[in-house]
Amino acid sequence: MGVLIAIALSAVGVLLFFMPALMKADTRRRRRSDPGYRPIGSLGIVDELFHPTQYAAFQEAEQEQQLPAPAPSPGDPLPARSRGR
Repeated sequence: MGVLIAIALSAVGVLLFFMPALMKADTRRRRRSDPGYRPIGSLGIVDELFHPTQYAAFQEAEQEQQLPAPAPSPGDPLPARSRGR
């Protein structure tokens, strides 16, 4: 029984030792594939408390990226259509 506990504790220790490297590799991979990726909890609360203007600017920039394209006005000419589907 003592051997199983020692093996389990060793496995947990190895996992905890390599976890930061695995998380960093995952974050690096996600940033390469998605330039807008921001890890959850990456100083959002700290920025909101200690740097409110920086946090507000970040929130505004994020909202501007998510705005839809403007709809055409009723008087605007129709866009040219392509021949194919």
